This record gives sequence, C-alpha cells and structure tokens, in this order.
Amino acid sequence: MGRAPQIVELLQQWGGVTIAYRRRLIDSPSYTLNHEEVEKALEEGIRFAEGLTPVAVEVDSHGHACALEVSQHHNDGDGVWHEFGRATLPARTILVAAGTQPNTVLAREEAQHFHLDGKYFRLLDEDGQPVTPVKGLAKPSKPAVVTELRADGRAMSFFGDLHPSFHGNVVKAMASATQGYPIVSRLLDKVAPASDATDAEFLAHLDDELRATLVRVERLTPTIVEVVVRAPAAARRFRPGQFYRLQNFESLSRAVDGTRLAMEGLALTGAWVDPQEGLVSTIVLEMGGSSDLCSMLKPGWMPKACWTLSSGTPWCSRATGFPTTSSHGARSSSRCRRTGAATCTGRRWPRSSRDPPTSPGSPITRMRRPTPRR
Repeated sequence: MGRAPQIVELLQQWGGVTIAYRRRLIDSPSYTLNHEEVEKALEEGIRFAEGLTPVAVEVDSHGHACALEVSQHHNDGDGVWHEFGRATLPARTILVAAGTQPNTVLAREEAQHFHLDGKYFRLLDEDGQPVTPVKGLAKPSKPAVVTELRADGRAMSFFGDLHPSFHGNVVKAMASATQGYPIVSRLLDKVAPASDATDAEFLAHLDDELRATLVRVERLTPTIVEVVVRAPAAARRFRPGQFYRLQNFESLSRAVDGTRLAMEGLALTGAWVDPQEGLVSTIVLEMGGSSDLCSMLKPGWMPKACWTLSSGTPWCSRATGFPTTSSHGARSSSRCRRTGAATCTGRRWPRSSRDPPTSPGSPITRMRRPTPRR
C-alpha cells in the first residue's frame, strides 16, 4: 500500500512482450521512420529480438497458442541472412504485423481522375500545382493532401498510408488528418453548395433515401417468408443480377434467456421492386439459424442492408462493410425479352395476397422468385 505501481514488472512476470523481427532493429521501418515509437516501446519493457523468422505456431491440448517456433538468422556482412538454428518462444497471444503498401488501384480503374507519382498518388497544392513530397516526414513545412483538383473547385484528398509523408504507422495517419483537415475546409469554402437545403433537411433526406426500414414480413409457405423493405435509393437503382445483404443489429435484436438473436448476413435476391414507393421485396427460405429469425422481424425495424451489382460493386445503405455472397438464394438474372422486366432464374413461388399488381404501366418491376439453393 502506498507504493508506486510496478506495471512493467507485473507484465514481465506474466511473460512480457517480445517483438520477433526478421532483421536488425536498425533496419526496421519503425526505427528508420519513427524512432520515438521504438524508444517508448523499450521504456515500457517491450523486448526486441533480432534475426527471427516465424516458422510455426504451437498449440496446446485446447487448440490455443502456446509458443512460436522461429528460425534464427545472422548476417555475416555480405548482405545475406543465413539460418543457424531454431528456437521456441513461449507465447499465449501472437500478433502478426502485416506490411502495408499504398492501395493505388484507383489509378488503374479511374485513370482520368487519379495519377501516380512513383508508387503514391500525385500530390498537389491548394492551387492544383504539383508538389514534391517530403517522404517519411510527418511534419512537412507546408502540408499538401490533394491529388485531384477539378475546374469546378471539387477536389480529392488522400491521407495515412496512401500519402508519402504520412505512411508507416497510426500516429502518422492521425497527424495527416490533423494537418490536412484545414486544407479540405478551405477548399470546401471555395465551392458553392450543391443544395440550398439546411443541414437538418439535407440529413433528413439522406436518412430517408439511404436507411432501409422494414415494412412487413409475410409468410408465403411453411418454410418461405417474404421480407419487404423500404429503401428508396436501392429500389430506383435496381439492376438485374443484383442481390441484397440482410442482417439485424445485435443491440436491437430480440433477447431470449439473456442471449441476443443476432443474424449473420443473408444474401437474398429480390422478388419485386417498386421505385415510386421505394420498396424492395426479398424471399427467404428458412433453413435454420439466421434465416429462421427473419419471421421475427417487426415493421419499422432498421436492418443492416447492402445491395450489390453482379459486377461486385457495392452500394450500402449503412456502413456495414462489403456484402458477401452466400448460398441463401443468390441467383443469376436477366431481362424478359417480351416486356423488358427484370427476371431471375427459377420458378415462381405462390403469389401472395399482398403482391403488387403487374399490369401494363405499373411502376413495379417484378422478377421471378428464385429457387433458393439447398
């Protein structure tokens, strides 16, 4: 009682933390790009083991990690690392640090808007003039974060590992945002707003367009339910081959005996869409687990919902990440030669009494309800 906490000593008693690095400390990017990071790590009692290459993770009888087997290497000064032995490091938690490279695939997909300077995006100042970046220096005398500046004043910026001055670690990524946001703010001040709506009106419009809301759940057969969701933007932009990812929020899911009935993401094809009303209908075959939970969904519930084209380009109504394919009824689709309406492969399910009309001139696009995969 009354003594200073001995945190480092306690961590060492528990086994401590060891960084196994395949080369020397002075060769590591953390040392060459941000030596303060290494200095603080050593102050906290973190050990740095050089010349170690991971070979295998050993597990105990419970399947949990218990040790890391490494290959020991040394450099004789010829620039080549030679193996001279093997070692085993006791470990209960093993974290693998993956190297990072700037993701500049946009320069290939949108070459008219994105240009490269070496392996990074081209760097421009606020006037659109090329800038020579100071690589690895997170505190340039005059920050620049713009890579494209259009004639109408709109611009594109880039930060973190994409930026030659701020790549390498999280600290630099945060520094890029700190130094870059004033530039973005000044550029936005030069551009006239695209809408004269107030902030509240604009956000309300986004909520109405992008937030998916459950309208109804209707049982069609003993094992098939129809889930109708209001998602105006998705309904207007429907294309053949599109499928939907449906999932509930864990915090809003039903609780039974203290257990949350959270759903995994279900990939579903559409049955019909009503662009004017903003409705999207999906068919769920109850196969156990998450698909069985769809019948418990209530009107007004706001699901995690994503939709994607057959090309794989996602368009998400909520920030839930990229949709994933599954065997829950994702099928190919095409257009009817006679009417031009979207159709999906498979037979028709029995029509529901609430099915919208499909008379000529109806705003509803109907698809054939697909035969879900078993």
